[in-house]
Amino acid sequence: MPIKRIVKIASLIALLLLIISAGVYMFQNLIQSRMAHNSNLMEYIPDAPRMIKVNTLQGLNNVASYNSFVEEVVDPLKRYINLPFYIADYDKNHLLIAKIIPGNEDIIKQILLNKVTHAPYPKVLNDGDITLLFYALPNNKFLVCSFYNGIMGICEDYKVLEMMLNGNRNNFFDDGKAENLLSKLKDSYPSHTFIKSAGQTSVLGMNVYPDSIIFEGFMTAPDLNTISLPSKLPPVEAHSVEVVQVDTMRKRNDIKIKIRLNKKS
Repeated sequence: MPIKRIVKIASLIALLLLIISAGVYMFQNLIQSRMAHNSNLMEYIPDAPRMIKVNTLQGLNNVASYNSFVEEVVDPLKRYINLPFYIADYDKNHLLIAKIIPGNEDIIKQILLNKVTHAPYPKVLNDGDITLLFYALPNNKFLVCSFYNGIMGICEDYKVLEMMLNGNRNNFFDDGKAENLLSKLKDSYPSHTFIKSAGQTSVLGMNVYPDSIIFEGFMTAPDLNTISLPSKLPPVEAHSVEVVQVDTMRKRNDIKIKIRLNKKS
């Protein structure tokens, strides 16, 4: 067989293999994208005392101004995850749950490695079909990341991340209260803050202005006299604002609430 013909056949075979490989890769991305599209992020969130739903990039910037986890971990990833996404707050650590843009897993891993943790290559732990990536942080701590069905979870505590991945039954939205209150709020808020405290559930939309932060929303309470004001509003804990005005009123079965926070100079 002439050498030219052999070279031509080899080139065609190589091209065919390349096309097949590209097709398999695109098909896998399509499957992952469909799985993520059909997944409800709410189903993956373990119960927490507080949670933030970030709806827009402006909402991300607002939250990053008082939340170091969002500023240092989430903000560098904003181009590679879809809105909206959730950040559960467990006082000493946080959990980011987001749908990722297909094909960006490797980019996200590199950002976590080079821009977020500046750590040696992550330690990899395989648990069945789940892979956990451990990125070393100062003070013998770790940032743990995992990808599952087109959804990414990042947390400082791998046990919280495992609860998310294993379909923990104690879900943030299980009792229906938070989801019901959220449905009553307009979608135009850059972010929503959820708080569970003293047997009450609050869902508040947040708007940031040059001199103040306004929270508006609903909370569950038997009557106005039993209201326990959400005491763990994140900007207050960051000592960047002070509470100056609280308005409440009964609206059917829930309490409508508005909180004005003045920024400290």
